[in-house]
Amino acid sequence: MTELKKAVSRRTVETHDHRRRRLVVTLFPGEGTDPSWIGIREERSRQTFAAPVAAVYRQLVQWHVDAIRSTRKARR
Repeated sequence: MTELKKAVSRRTVETHDHRRRRLVVTLFPGEGTDPSWIGIREERSRQTFAAPVAAVYRQLVQWHVDAIRSTRKARR
């Protein structure tokens, strides 16, 4: 696995809305005790929405757990 030492940006293949804009995802390395960040913005836009990678991971896990719980609840 490669260590994240500089920002890495990648563009999605598919568009995400009616304006046919793709998303640009950037991974920003942390410095010292600062966490690494993930930033997402629309193509041809300057405004980036960013969050710590650990917070994004926790949110994804929570969504997964919620989906499992709702599925089990629906089966009852």
